[in-house]
Amino acid sequence: MSKKLTDILAENIGKLFVPGGRFSSNGDAEKKTGVKRSTFDRLRNANKQGTPVVGVDKLEAIAKSLGVEPWQLIYPDLDIDNPPSVKEIKLSQNQMELINIFNRLGRDEQEYIFKKIYSLIDDKSSGPKAESA
Repeated sequence: MSKKLTDILAENIGKLFVPGGRFSSNGDAEKKTGVKRSTFDRLRNANKQGTPVVGVDKLEAIAKSLGVEPWQLIYPDLDIDNPPSVKEIKLSQNQMELINIFNRLGRDEQEYIFKKIYSLIDDKSSGPKAESA
């Protein structure tokens, strides 16, 4: 089972306070981000039973001060100096049309299409075939 978001958040925020991290204390974090020290205390203890919830607006402010997006704060095993990114893929109109048509097919038809595509790729990768005499 995957970790709870509160556990991930507590771990990631806690990493900001390790020796050599971004902040030396909750007070230091408050000075550098403008977010109250009590908020950092709640975030660092978010994985403990009974800890009050922190508002999304606070996460937005912290993320902005760190130069990351709020979603990155809940990414498992976050490396704040090398945060994860989402790669945007641009599809052409033809590619979008193929996807839409494919999605309208039934499962059997989709499997047939996949087999046919792989067959075409295999034929192409094996190079030109020698013609028989």
